[in-house]
Amino acid sequence: MDSSNSAAQAQSKFDHMAQAISELTDEYSRLASLQRAIASNRSVFFDAEVEKVDAVAKRKYAQLTLLKEEMRTRMTVYEKDVQMVENALTQRQHIIDAVDGETGVMQHNNDLLNVFASGQVMLQKDLKRLHTRVGIDPSAVSS
Repeated sequence: MDSSNSAAQAQSKFDHMAQAISELTDEYSRLASLQRAIASNRSVFFDAEVEKVDAVAKRKYAQLTLLKEEMRTRMTVYEKDVQMVENALTQRQHIIDAVDGETGVMQHNNDLLNVFASGQVMLQKDLKRLHTRVGIDPSAVSS
């Protein structure tokens, strides 16, 4: 399991999301400035203009809030779940390889080999599902 590739992809995804959040924050800030300017001179603007600015600002704020929450969720999944499964896969493989290298136990017990291989496959499937949830292309992460 190449967790460094996974980490690099996750960081790239999070950087992209952070950039989008920054851009939306700037857009919302500009709209809020316009709202304040209109509010201080309300009498010279039509209701339809004020309503349009308010609607656009509200929509941008909703987009910003949604994107921030999505990023928090993806980061939590990565930090909590992806890294745990990656570490488990790596540790399991190291332990099995070390013991098998010393004792040859897997060579003489195909049923054990099959059970552990099935466990690894199950964890790899979980990892692919988690990669997808985080926004990482599972096919681009070597296992």
